[in-house]
Amino acid sequence: MYAPDLLAEVRGDEGLAAAVVDYADVRQSLLDLVSTRAIPALNSSLQGIHDDGDSHVDSDELETLLGEVTDLLRRREQLLDRLRAADITIADVRETVGG
Repeated sequence: MYAPDLLAEVRGDEGLAAAVVDYADVRQSLLDLVSTRAIPALNSSLQGIHDDGDSHVDSDELETLLGEVTDLLRRREQLLDRLRAADITIADVRETVGG
């Protein structure tokens, strides 16, 4: 049994279980996006600036990445608000999802 399902059984709320699972997915997606795409894109832009003094920045790529990060952060906050309203702390959620 997945840990969030266990938490939901204790609380007796399937919607709450879905929120915990969604939180875990959004959190992991955010971490993956930042570490695998956003940081390398920013480093690449900075490297171009430092190497030749020319500020080659793919603003479309950065705008897209920052938009994705913003969307994930917004979704994460919505989920956390829902969990807090059910008296579930962030620590409870992290413990439940293993992170």
